[in-house]
Amino acid sequence: NNNNNNNKYSLRDKSYGIAPLPLQTFQEARDSMSLFFRTHEEWKPLFRHVSDEHESLAQSFLRDDASSSSSYYYYSDRGIWGISTMEGKTPWKLLPSKPTDPSHLNILSDFLDEWQTSLLDIPVDALVKEGSNDLHFLEEGRRTIAVTRFHVHTLEVVADVNANSDGNDDKSNNDDDNNNYYGMEEWENELFAKCWSEMAHLMSQDSSDTGSLIVLPSHPDIVPLSRRSSGEEDGIRNEEEDENELLSYLQSFVDDNLRRPIQWLGRQDDWEIVAFKRGNGAIRMLYKLSDIPDLGERDSGNDEQIRL
Repeated sequence: NNNNNNNKYSLRDKSYGIAPLPLQTFQEARDSMSLFFRTHEEWKPLFRHVSDEHESLAQSFLRDDASSSSSYYYYSDRGIWGISTMEGKTPWKLLPSKPTDPSHLNILSDFLDEWQTSLLDIPVDALVKEGSNDLHFLEEGRRTIAVTRFHVHTLEVVADVNANSDGNDDKSNNDDDNNNYYGMEEWENELFAKCWSEMAHLMSQDSSDTGSLIVLPSHPDIVPLSRRSSGEEDGIRNEEEDENELLSYLQSFVDDNLRRPIQWLGRQDDWEIVAFKRGNGAIRMLYKLSDIPDLGERDSGNDEQIRL
């Protein structure tokens, strides 16, 4: 890595060290929880199951409305992953650990290649000058190793939503923005379900240093539907701006639908959840990620103290 001018990635391309969520007032938190859990009513059994009874801020929103006001019960793993789930009767699913579709495997392979490139591009000489040595490489590398489950989330489930009434799939002449919103909503709902299904599975397994990666291939319909940029009315689309908007959108999705709710459930210390981009966008959910061992302390101990 002596010629860093040709490197695609730099020290700024970090997939860790995410900013804390903005603080909410008591009333803002209650309003947000009320809207979230009311919107995802059918997910309450799973939320109750994964929440921390003593740390959860959301107990009053997770009660079973059919029971008494004091009802606050927890499902066992058998209940969460039982026959109803196997038969597809619950919104959460027990997903395979990796895709089998060849096209999805190709997308995943390209993303992992790009992820490896980002590690190889870490400019060692710049690191030495800044006194960081290999810390950045270690932080990125251990997060890469911790991912044990892989998924690809595409727009296939809504591929025909934007077709014109005459059967023409050309979207360039489609001026009605509302024709696209149903597809985006379905895409978001499927992504929400995939993320929470994976998080619940990892919490049920309760193994430290495990995680799930969901790759989200770039698609021209995602960004315009979420945050339409100025000038697009004229059919002008800046690819770089769209890519930045996609990442910004994914970060907002993660904050609003994953990081904030897991905080309400009292389990935020168990999770590192980020949206980042390596070619395509992705959401990475890491469960109980361990700290980097202090090698100085390890090396200073005697043989009885050292346990490798």
